[in-house]
Amino acid sequence: MDNAAKNKELNIIINIAENNGYNKELITRMYHKLQQQKTNVPIERREQKWVSYTYNGSYTRKITKLLKNTNVRIAFKVDHTLGKILNHKQSINSYEQSGIYKLTCQECQQVYIGQTGRKLVTRYNEHIRSIRFNKNDSAYAQHILNRQHQYGPISQIMELIEVAKKGKLMNIKEEYQIYRHYKDNKLIDEQKQAKEINNQNSMFDLITTCINTPPTTS
Repeated sequence: MDNAAKNKELNIIINIAENNGYNKELITRMYHKLQQQKTNVPIERREQKWVSYTYNGSYTRKITKLLKNTNVRIAFKVDHTLGKILNHKQSINSYEQSGIYKLTCQECQQVYIGQTGRKLVTRYNEHIRSIRFNKNDSAYAQHILNRQHQYGPISQIMELIEVAKKGKLMNIKEEYQIYRHYKDNKLIDEQKQAKEINNQNSMFDLITTCINTPPTTS
């Protein structure tokens, strides 16, 4: 990985960390320490991936066991929850925001996951315009047109999953939501066909496990 790629990766990590209350300088030092460790380990071990997760009692053995047969290794920290990384409360004016969104087919209840750097209402109007003018330029429009299913007003079919701005971090968050809904068998077939979805993603599986498991109190 060249320096530009490393800096971009570090900025993404810092963005996530700061959103969860972590100190920027601490995260930067840990990142550089990890990079130094990578250069010191034997070549055959450099393919291992590390991920840090909040320590929470009974989670420890469960998550460690989950990753036992993968190349992902986990380090535990204290305070805050991993769910905050990918889940934020929706604001009242969510349709005026940019970010990751979900469109639901009113007839079959299957969903389309998308992203936009503009207002959600703008992207909604584009999807509906494609349907009305019989244009298959989005997987959601294809689904409605090909199956002659029903769509509805924005308040009934569109949901802001998470506020985000255009960039690499938004792409990662969209990939996660697509993967999560695919694993739950909720994704429309048209989106499955349009995107190459990896059937197994250890990192995304870990995030889903952590989000879905209620915290325990000691």
